[in-house]
Amino acid sequence: MRDSKKALLATGAFVLLFALLSGAFLMFSTPFTHNYDWHLREQLAGKLDFLIVGASHGQCALNSRELDALTGCNSYNLCYDAEGNYEKQYLLREELTRNQIKTVVLELSYDTMQAAGTTGFTDSNVFTVMRMNSLADRMAYWLGHVKLDNKLYVYAEMMYLGFFEWRHPQIPFDAEQAALKGGKMLPGQDQSLPDEALAATHHENWFTLASFREETVNGFTDLIQLCQAHGARVIVAVVPVSDQCLWRAENLDAFTEWANAYCAEQNVEFYDFNLLRERFALLSDEDCYSTDPMHMSEKGARIFTEAFARIIQAAADGQDVSSSFYQSYSEMQWDSPYMARFQAE
Repeated sequence: MRDSKKALLATGAFVLLFALLSGAFLMFSTPFTHNYDWHLREQLAGKLDFLIVGASHGQCALNSRELDALTGCNSYNLCYDAEGNYEKQYLLREELTRNQIKTVVLELSYDTMQAAGTTGFTDSNVFTVMRMNSLADRMAYWLGHVKLDNKLYVYAEMMYLGFFEWRHPQIPFDAEQAALKGGKMLPGQDQSLPDEALAATHHENWFTLASFREETVNGFTDLIQLCQAHGARVIVAVVPVSDQCLWRAENLDAFTEWANAYCAEQNVEFYDFNLLRERFALLSDEDCYSTDPMHMSEKGARIFTEAFARIIQAAADGQDVSSSFYQSYSEMQWDSPYMARFQAE
């Protein structure tokens, strides 16, 4: 009898633990998510033909609504903060399977290949869970791909969101956010460098390929091959950062050389839009970037999306677009609006 009671208590404890564990990932499965995301993607299933995949730079730089109007595609921005290769592959596979995707843009930043396979950013883990539409996927991700020291935070956040949704079931649907289809448009903030900072910050950050991780590069290659297996056009794109960021950076030509060689080997298109010859005429540090110099503002995204659409459409039509870009960062920096001021110092 005593053994039976122990077994019953143990079973009850296990059931309770399982209910608590799974409840966090089940309760919030309503339209109240980071981007109303998996519900919206389910509604659009079978209609999408253009995907943008990457981290926060890509989420803020490319406006799906504008891209659709300019190119006639039906796009979705799958980017979010610190998105890793596992997360990208999960979302890509889902959308490639249920849509006839013609084009995939893989956003590449200077630090993309420096990231570890498992992200250490707790908010990124939360966003990933919120983009998954099944309890099994959420729990598998939390158990297997969230670092141990992040598990409690992510679980607590899920419980909070579930409780919030339960208490506020009639949260109004944000049509403006839904129209961005995964994108995030940010307010502008002046990111221009003051005169006193020019000399002190010029080339203060040294880029090195030694920081690249082999497993991350291999994971990025897997993304490319996944897209190619579904017959999609693959575009690897570096989206603009501010003139301030480029002014501070040194040795970025090593990145360009590596990226050109890598993308040629993978047989995909590569465009570094930091080298766009129009960048200084189109994008200013005063109002085209947001609360930091690495992410575009809503205005910057609108301008850049138009330039991006024009370039990729011209390339698709067989035009040589190489003249639209500087050949190197060394060449580009001579036209920087900071150069004349720096030389006058």
